[in-house]
Amino acid sequence: MKNIIIIVAIVVVVGGGALFLMNSGDDDANKNAGQTNSSNGESEGVSGFSKPSEEVVETTTLDIKDFAFEPKNIKVKVGDTVTWTNQDTARHDITPDEQTDDFKSSELLAKGESYSFTFTKAGTYSYFCSPHPYMKASVEVVE
Repeated sequence: MKNIIIIVAIVVVVGGGALFLMNSGDDDANKNAGQTNSSNGESEGVSGFSKPSEEVVETTTLDIKDFAFEPKNIKVKVGDTVTWTNQDTARHDITPDEQTDDFKSSELLAKGESYSFTFTKAGTYSYFCSPHPYMKASVEVVE
């Protein structure tokens, strides 16, 4: 029984340390460097991780929260402007799988900051967060 308690304690300490390291890359020195994005000033409480939806949703606004884009897959019309708002304390960005004039990367967004992009060509645009490449999503643009 004593060995099980020791193993559980080690797992808790290592897991907590990993979560701390995932969020500690946001030093204040780089927090506002080169930022041209807007801030909505809203505050969010700490929440648990959630699984983003897999369905395609017709919307032009997305949240970045719990290390995921929500909704994960959206559909918009040519000419629509899509806005992503970071609700996490960790910094995130929007990085297209293919960097073109049809879809450009954002800068790193601090909590409360937003990035907007207007899609002018039909197609499906996949993207991810470069500091957290497991965060993936897409925008389907239709006529």
